[in-house]
Amino acid sequence: MLIDGSLSSDKTKILIEEYARLINSGISSSDILVLVNNSSAKERFIDKTLSLLRVGCIEKLQIYSFFGLVYNTVMDNWAYLENILKTGKSRVIPNMVGLEISQFLLKNILKEIKFEGYNSKKSLLQQLFRRYSLIIQNNLNDNDVKWRSEEVLKEGFSEDTEKAIKSLLSKTLNLRSFDYLRQTLLFNYLYKNTDIFKNIKYIFIDDADEITPACFDFISKLKPQLKEIYVACDNKGSSRTGYLSADKNIYNKFKNLTGEEFQVLPQKSKMAEDADNIYKNISNKQMCKLKYFSHVSPSKRATMIDLAALRIQNLIKAGFKPSDISLVTPIVDDMLKFSLKEKITNANLLFLSGNEKLIQNPYVSSALTILKLNTDLKEKLTEFDLRIILSDVLEIPIRHCKNILEQFEQTKKLVDYEFNKIEYTQKYEKFKNLVEELKDSTLKPSEKVYKIYKELFDFYGATHNEINKFSFLIKQLQDFESVFEYGIKLEDVILQTENSVIAENPYSTVEISDNDLVIATPQKIIDNQIQTKFQLWLDVSSEEWIKTDTGPLYNAWVFQSDWNKENYTIDDDIELSSQKTARVLRKLTLCANEFVYTFASLFDSAGIENFGGIEQYFKQDEEKKSSIGFKFVPRDDQKPVLAYKKGNMAISAVPGAGKTTILLALIIKLLNDGVNPENIFVLTYMESAARNFRERIKNINPENSKLPNISTIHGLALRILKDNS
Repeated sequence: MLIDGSLSSDKTKILIEEYARLINSGISSSDILVLVNNSSAKERFIDKTLSLLRVGCIEKLQIYSFFGLVYNTVMDNWAYLENILKTGKSRVIPNMVGLEISQFLLKNILKEIKFEGYNSKKSLLQQLFRRYSLIIQNNLNDNDVKWRSEEVLKEGFSEDTEKAIKSLLSKTLNLRSFDYLRQTLLFNYLYKNTDIFKNIKYIFIDDADEITPACFDFISKLKPQLKEIYVACDNKGSSRTGYLSADKNIYNKFKNLTGEEFQVLPQKSKMAEDADNIYKNISNKQMCKLKYFSHVSPSKRATMIDLAALRIQNLIKAGFKPSDISLVTPIVDDMLKFSLKEKITNANLLFLSGNEKLIQNPYVSSALTILKLNTDLKEKLTEFDLRIILSDVLEIPIRHCKNILEQFEQTKKLVDYEFNKIEYTQKYEKFKNLVEELKDSTLKPSEKVYKIYKELFDFYGATHNEINKFSFLIKQLQDFESVFEYGIKLEDVILQTENSVIAENPYSTVEISDNDLVIATPQKIIDNQIQTKFQLWLDVSSEEWIKTDTGPLYNAWVFQSDWNKENYTIDDDIELSSQKTARVLRKLTLCANEFVYTFASLFDSAGIENFGGIEQYFKQDEEKKSSIGFKFVPRDDQKPVLAYKKGNMAISAVPGAGKTTILLALIIKLLNDGVNPENIFVLTYMESAARNFRERIKNINPENSKLPNISTIHGLALRILKDNS
């Protein structure tokens, strides 16, 4: 059974019903394998399946994400693998670790491999890991990599990259240290060389458009023994193309594998037409109108965030729950967090970022700072590191800590101090004594962190996400202790942990309560299928919405398994990036049920002009534009401007007082009164301001094909010179 359906169809429901039907008919769940996109999808699939099963039919359900299946298969068959391994120290169980251990190993490898001529050493580690991931997830062999590297891309670092990655594979094998990518290589060996999956007779794949070539190769291997295969696939899906390695040709691959055609399911979302139209706008260079989109583009990013916060407040005041709203942005920075926390006080802000560092969690940061206080790293600590502990953890107001912070900045020691409030003194003494106790402790790093948690931290009021990240820290420290049995410097562990980034592969499920307002990157919304009534897209004028999938040491397009061209051009990059953006925005739109509000700004937070982004792909329905157009209530001091008839008029106002807005309103009023656009001349100082006037007048008054003459003073001067040359 092949089903073609988007996430607004019943594709998953049909799979679950078929799966439950097989089990209820007496087929053992051990004969059925179910593959879903991630841990959140797995939890949803299991919960809905259990509600359909008859009493007495329940065995262990074989429902996994692909990497979950990989992990469990390696663990269950480790004795077999250990027996055939000839190098390294054998272990009863392998070290199934996160990417941090592999990063640490690779960092040391790079001390020996110099990469002569590579300029950006800072990004070298990330570049190599992208390449490592692409090779494994696309099941590329040495010849595949060599052809892509030397013939297609003509890379200058192919020998060094090959040497570094092979050295990493060798070291991880010797240490029995396997991250989720390294586990995949072991998994490949197991399913190709053993019969451990011989009992599988049925397979279900949900969100098949997001699977990697490595996953499809595994399914293909099982195909001859399968009685039935059930696939739910979105023909326009594959939002995880690029370095996340979703196979964009998977639709046709499943047709060829099964010899069947897909049954197309209808979409049930009111946003379905807009989702398809935005896909066409990007992939086919069309300009289809969008019914349920609005767009606002002020000059400054701070203003844009304020407008988005106001929209959220108005929706909540109108009776919608915070969980009915999601804010989508590729830029989750301190400015955004601070502004939203300050302005939205009637909701819990749940941030889900795709590239958040572990140390951004205050509990993680505080624990590592406490560990540093007994190492040479304390010399690099500043009063700001100590502030986090005193204010966020101990909850002592900073205004009472001036002497402690000043002394620490000078001596790097915690001085004795007595606060006016005995409660503060007790908390500080407890913290100081704990640091002293840990100084000569023989506890392992993970045990020290657990002791810090037990004696000092109070997780009351902490979010589920914050607690998960702290648990992740302890697991990471345990990984280091397990892999490096003969010891490793605590300083090295701390420094590696500080640079740890939460992997793209989710480490926990997302739990959302009614009072949670999700702020997330586009891919996080899609991967977790976070469906809300309203979405707010921020920074749509930023190029961060269209991230590049290439770098000096990797090219995510050429390193796909189906790449067959002899060369790679800039046209390929533009086309493939455009296809990815179309797929992402279509799926993102389908996660909204009612409306999408988009926000842009002419300048980013640093005052640099924005170029690119996805702003160009929005075109509202003309009726919608007229209904949400340039409507505002002028203040009393602005009303005389709109009453202008003829003659000279000057407007004196401070920045931010609304003089640009009222001038724009006056221009629209003149146009609506029948004034010929050719008789209106607008002069601005900056080109960005001129463009802002042009775009806003065009958007507000789309039926007018002619625009007023809008120019900068420099543009006017150049035109006069040209006309009179």
